[in-house]
Amino acid sequence: MQVTPDSIWMDLRAMRADPPDPAREGPRREVFSASLQQAEELHLAASVCGRASQALPLFYSLSQGGRAIAAAIGPEDRWTFHGHGIGLPPDLEYETVLDVEVAPRKSGAFVSLSEITDSAPLPEGLSLGALLASLPEVAATVALAVALQAHKEGLVTDITTDQIEQRIRDKVWAPRYVPYRRAEAAVRPGPLAAGAA
Repeated sequence: MQVTPDSIWMDLRAMRADPPDPAREGPRREVFSASLQQAEELHLAASVCGRASQALPLFYSLSQGGRAIAAAIGPEDRWTFHGHGIGLPPDLEYETVLDVEVAPRKSGAFVSLSEITDSAPLPEGLSLGALLASLPEVAATVALAVALQAHKEGLVTDITTDQIEQRIRDKVWAPRYVPYRRAEAAVRPGPLAAGAA
């Protein structure tokens, strides 16, 4: 079976009906199910809105996905959080919006999820421009614009504009979805089970 974004959303929908422990019941289940549903709906909304608005539903889709992850695997004292956990350093001036730096806060989704998933936290002094450049589609668009301008100015003459575009597109990283399967948690017999035998 080929894994596609649609098949991944289908599997995530199935997880809402059969959530992993400890999100099987109570408030965790409610948060897990609602967050996955909102993540999917916001992802769909982002796919049909214009580029100027696309980032907002994508951000909140990821945010809701993060809430589902926290409900599914977060420790009892940290599976809920308030706010996204990133902000702007106070009293700084910037020439352009791309120079604006984002900074981690002491609490919130970003901080909690990096701890829960044992991932690196957001580095200090990270600019929006650097974040945008890390997105493959943005990086390809910028690279293409620079290369086409160089071609227009006669700095590149041995290649057509179509070839330029193809070479850049060939170099862009694209995610590959690999098949996965849900694994049941391993249960090791404890001392009571051994003594009962």
